[in-house]
Amino acid sequence: MNKLQDKETKEKAKTIKILYRVELKEGESATEKCVGCSLCEMACSLYHHRECNPSLSGIKVIKKECEWINGSSSKIFQLKICTQCGFCIQFCPVGAIRIAVETGAVVIDDKKCSGCLKCIRACLFDALWYNKREDKIIMVKCDLCDGSSDGPKCIGWCPKGVLTLRKIK
Repeated sequence: MNKLQDKETKEKAKTIKILYRVELKEGESATEKCVGCSLCEMACSLYHHRECNPSLSGIKVIKKECEWINGSSSKIFQLKICTQCGFCIQFCPVGAIRIAVETGAVVIDDKKCSGCLKCIRACLFDALWYNKREDKIIMVKCDLCDGSSDGPKCIGWCPKGVLTLRKIK
């Protein structure tokens, strides 16, 4: 990236208007409320790719086994989802990542994406991944379900009501 492009990218980053993001409800912890059912993953991949496949989901449920001092073990769950920070935009060499005007979500144009994976390496929250399909890399991240009238599917499908759509000021 030359200095002119770098300056333009920094200027664009200043104008990013994050409108919403999916996150845990305030005061709730995924480790306490999430049961690890992965319905949020299934809802996302079904909505976007017409199949239930966690590797095509913009939200990830990470299951971890924990050993406690008393010797018993328990599963805890961590949710990974894009915060819509827009940091990845400046690392895309082909301009495939942009802010959707309608939702304020960071979205990736699959037709423009070169599959270089620079955005994945740049993501501060490890909330961007890819899937390879028929010699094509498909970038996967939360896009707030394209502004669907009933909101992001992960929220509606969560049986424990762990997720919410928060408006960012």
